[in-house]
Amino acid sequence: TGYDVAIMSPAYPIFRVKDKNVILPAYLDMWFKRPEFDREAAKAELTALAERFGVNIEFSEEKRRSNGSTVLGVFNKGNNSVTIYINNLDSIEKAKAIVMHEVVGHYGLAQLFNGNEQMFNSVLDNVYAGMSKAEIEERTRECEANRSWKKLDEAGKRRLIAEEHLAKLSEEYLQREANGMLNETFLSKIRNVFAEIMQFFETLAGKGALTESDMMDIVSASAKWLESNKASR
Repeated sequence: TGYDVAIMSPAYPIFRVKDKNVILPAYLDMWFKRPEFDREAAKAELTALAERFGVNIEFSEEKRRSNGSTVLGVFNKGNNSVTIYINNLDSIEKAKAIVMHEVVGHYGLAQLFNGNEQMFNSVLDNVYAGMSKAEIEERTRECEANRSWKKLDEAGKRRLIAEEHLAKLSEEYLQREANGMLNETFLSKIRNVFAEIMQFFETLAGKGALTESDMMDIVSASAKWLESNKASR
């Protein structure tokens, strides 16, 4: 760089070339800036994130819906894996958000409520009741791309909107976790015990309209359950 002293961010690995006869600093810089390198580094980071929650991850180049809109990611129920369409994503942070959306927001809740559809529906009804008009309108636009949308009755549509809202909140989980913004009192109380998580959901099912804090606790319960039970899947 031509500077003897420089300030470096601790967020990134630092490389220093000791022998310019072996490799030039400019060439090393060019190598790390290759688009291919960014994609491979992103894949490694996303794989580690999926493994944290006990699911496999697959990567594909690109996918579009019949209406022309792009698909960012999907969860594959058959083999408990998430597929990320890497070329449709413009940042690693967005890719992480999609993993959390599919794994924690959809798969995790489906696992927790497996066999208890009545309670799940009651919780989703209360999530919907707690959403703002703007949130409902935005989630509705997103859900209309779902192939099953037109086949649902009005109650089914409301619940799909509510589930999608929880999945959207799941995208914020990692950032909230890093910033200490999760409800640690709640997380320590449930202690990964299934019965305690179900008791929490039973309370929410009879509560009426839920707050955003309640909704984030639902997301946290899903994430914690997946982490603590990944060895059994």
